[in-house]
Parts: sequence; C-alpha cells; structure tokens
Amino acid sequence: MTRLATVAFVVLLCCWASGQEQFEVASVRRVTNNEGRVDITFAPERFEALMPLRMMVLVAYAMRDYQVTGGPGWIHSDAFQVIAKATGKASNEQMQRMLQHLLAERFQLKVRRETKTASAYELVVASTAGTPGPQLRKSAIDCAALGPNPPSVPPVSKAWCGIRGTGPRRVTGQGATMDQLARLLSSFAERLVIDETRLSGGYDFEFIWFPEPDAPWLGTALEDQLGLKLTSAQRQAEFLIIEEVQPPSPD
Repeated sequence: MTRLATVAFVVLLCCWASGQEQFEVASVRRVTNNEGRVDITFAPERFEALMPLRMMVLVAYAMRDYQVTGGPGWIHSDAFQVIAKATGKASNEQMQRMLQHLLAERFQLKVRRETKTASAYELVVASTAGTPGPQLRKSAIDCAALGPNPPSVPPVSKAWCGIRGTGPRRVTGQGATMDQLARLLSSFAERLVIDETRLSGGYDFEFIWFPEPDAPWLGTALEDQLGLKLTSAQRQAEFLIIEEVQPPSPD
C-alpha cells in the first residue's frame, strides 16, 4: 500500500448554476509518493481520478497526448486525486464540460485551441488488392443491436464492441471500426492518424505492440499483423495550448 501524504480541500459547487454545467460536489487532493499509479472512473454520475493534472486535461477536452502543449513541469509529475459527483446522470460531453469548469475553478486553468497544419499519418490497406491481412477479420457481431453505447469492458460472457486492452502489450478489437483503430493509433504514433482504408463496418483483431526501445516501428508491426500501413501526410489538426495554470491552494 503506497503511503500517501496529502493536502486536501473540499469544494461545494452548484450544478447547472447560471446555465453552466458544474459538479454538485467535488474534492481535490494533492498526492505525494504516488509511484506513478493512475486510476480513473468516468461514469454518468461521478468522476474519480488519481493522476497528474495534464492527464485530466486530456480527459476533459477529449485530446490525445500529442495535441496538448504548454504548462509547467509539475502538471506532468504531480499527482492529484479528484472525486466529483453530478446531481444526476450526465452524458460524456456534459461530464467533460463539468470537468473543464472544475479545472478552471480549482487550478486556474486557461487554455486556447489552435488549428494548424501538422505531420500526420493516413491509415491504408497495405495490399494493392485492397484486402486486409488475415488477422483483421470482418466481425459477425451486430453492434447496432447492443445499443448506442455498447459496453467496452463488459463481463466476459457478454458481447461487446470497440477496442480494449486484453493483456500486456495487447489490444483487442471486436466489431471495431477503422476510425476507432485510427484514433488508438494516434496515441501510439503521437500524431494524427486518419482512416483512409475504405474498410466499412466492424472488424475483429488482436494487435500486439508497445513503444519500447527494441520494439519494431509501429507501422511495421501494423503491416505484419493486420495488413495495414501508415503513410506520411500533412493534415489540419487541432491543438490545445495551456496558457496558465496554478497549483490548487489548500483550505
């Protein structure tokens, strides 16, 4: 069990006040001796996280790591525990807006968005015939029948659609679209990846890769395992610049 030395404060917030979406109640604690531990619960009625502030910014603004720049070094290294509760069930977008407000209120976070031309990758089928590799299989799962938000981490006995980690260095796709795969690869490649495969519908696959010094290049592993490849491109991409942020003050 990690020994935690914390400086805590609790903030009561009024939800939906003046038309602005806010958590009903939230607590924030600075955590030391965290040893790199990261936890997150993003549910319709609550948000709980133990992570550096920069990771919370990624969640709040639905950004990838490569899209966020700026800010002092402590936003990468210092861990904070946030526990926040909404008055009722909220959509992912509403929860994100409430988290944005919380970060602005407690951390004096100020950001701006910027769109510019940046290096990117296009995800394409490697074969000239336009057919994917044998490990990328057309899915028989009817994702539409599972509802608009099929579970991404379900009990083993239930069908699911999407992409999730299933072991060390392994991600599994079930009924996953190529757009979902491209979004995942954006995190690995640290730049925008756009789906240009022309493969519609859902696919099942397993992909094993991890950004280690002795690992093959992401594009090589992708082509060897799934019959897809990454080609360099220039695309318009959105970035989030952290202009101002302050450590939270204790009570």
